[in-house]
Amino acid sequence: MALRFDWMITLPHNLDIEFKILVDQIEEEQQMAYVTSVERIAMQEGRLEGKLEGKLEGKLEGKLEAAQTMVRDFGISVKDAATKLKVPLDDLVDYLKKHEQPKQ
Repeated sequence: MALRFDWMITLPHNLDIEFKILVDQIEEEQQMAYVTSVERIAMQEGRLEGKLEGKLEGKLEGKLEAAQTMVRDFGISVKDAATKLKVPLDDLVDYLKKHEQPKQ
């Protein structure tokens, strides 16, 4: 089976072996694995996806905190707070249970 260089070309068998040896040497010397361009793009997409997911989670967390304040400090119902801030009611209920302050 021929090693495919970046999935773009197939090397002749003798160059395939030579290329594999060189890549192994570089990986060993640099203490890092060879990453194809397709793998680099996938990793970049994964990082971007992670950043977006983190931003969305942060935004939801902020809304849940605001809803908690509305319920706790202003006496607004849980359902109304969820509706006004456009957060899923189940998420708000779970958040309030997790962040419930003990009564004194």
